[in-house]
Amino acid sequence: MKKHLFFLYGLYGFGVTLFFAFVLFPGDEAALSVRDLWNRRVPGVELRLASISPALPVALTFEEAAVRFGKGRGKEIPFDTLRLEPDFLSLFQGYAAVRLYAETFGGLFSSWVRTSSRLTLQGPVSAELTVRDLDLDALNKADLLGGRSLSGLMNGKFSFQGVPGREMEGEGTAAFDLKNGSIGLYGDVLGLSVLSFDRLEGLCSLRDRTVSVEKVVFSGSQITGSFKGNIYLTRDLERSRLALTGTIRIPPLDRDVATVIGGTASVPTVKLR
Repeated sequence: MKKHLFFLYGLYGFGVTLFFAFVLFPGDEAALSVRDLWNRRVPGVELRLASISPALPVALTFEEAAVRFGKGRGKEIPFDTLRLEPDFLSLFQGYAAVRLYAETFGGLFSSWVRTSSRLTLQGPVSAELTVRDLDLDALNKADLLGGRSLSGLMNGKFSFQGVPGREMEGEGTAAFDLKNGSIGLYGDVLGLSVLSFDRLEGLCSLRDRTVSVEKVVFSGSQITGSFKGNIYLTRDLERSRLALTGTIRIPPLDRDVATVIGGTASVPTVKLR
């Protein structure tokens, strides 16, 4: 009988605490604190946040959230929804870890971040990100693609291990696919200024400041092809060097063309052989 009473008292106490947490949670003050902490720790990327509210079972929902980066007017990513919750399994094992869920530009994002060492918030982290139905055309219209013409719906899964702020020195993987989209080409390639595709798939890995492109395969009614090679990263990503080789096939002409992509990320070059 006493055990049942203790259980009921404990349940009552938890319920009362949860009720007051929802009713009295200082959302505006919490948002201000989180925003100030973020802006101090992440220079160059401004967090905008109107309010924070708790959500069941144990989570925080961020209202009217957005991040802005770049000089002048900069670029802004607004979030339709943004939710943060702890990863209890990792916490029980002694690792600081959270899960983040967001919706923006038509896409659904699910991510997980955990420190690599136990009982600390410092040092390297492990992270995973899953993306579903991200509208690249919406990103392009928001001027978030650096002026590149790109459209389609993207799905993908990405992973990273390393120190935040030193991403190029870490390790990671990326697997993604785009459907029903197009890529604007730099100049005329085989009479085309835009590469339209029904599907484009990619598989890459990051190590020692080098992105190893294991495959990029695309297919469409006008043209198909595949590429592989390396991208050598520099601090200014626009100057990263491209070294990709592959084959482009033109189905209507029943013709294969060996292709080499070089130059930099901002000014790529295409050579046909």
